Amino acid sequence: MTEPEPLRRRDPAWVWYSLAAGAIALLLILHLTGVLDRLGP
Repeated sequence: MTEPEPLRRRDPAWVWYSLAAGAIALLLILHLTGVLDRLGP
């Protein structure tokens, strides 16, 4: 018996971990270059 439509599997966790690591790296780069300092008061 084959299912006509295979069940959709959840994305593997490494996708979310890599997105989070990329976001943290982007914030770190913006912080080190001083871009975030200009946004404050």
